[in-house]
Amino acid sequence: MLKAIISDVDRVFAGDAIPDKYLFDDYVGKSDGAYAVCLPITHDEVKKLVIFANKENLKIVARGAGTGLSGATAPLTEDTLIIDLSKMNKIH
Repeated sequence: MLKAIISDVDRVFAGDAIPDKYLFDDYVGKSDGAYAVCLPITHDEVKKLVIFANKENLKIVARGAGTGLSGATAPLTEDTLIIDLSKMNKIH
């Protein structure tokens, strides 16, 4: 279903394909996992990801550069969709 939102396979990761950097934080340590990681590039993709997460009852972690050390970017449960906003370059 996520591929219907983001068709570029280089911007969607799930299961064992999720890079470790998304599952670790100095405060939390190593997470058990996440539902998926998506890297949107448009406002429309972000909107559709949030709608999808809501319909699937998933938690959302919004992530920027991942430089925080307070546990805000690491998923606490596997039912979490990580939306990495680092590929977006404008604020409207």
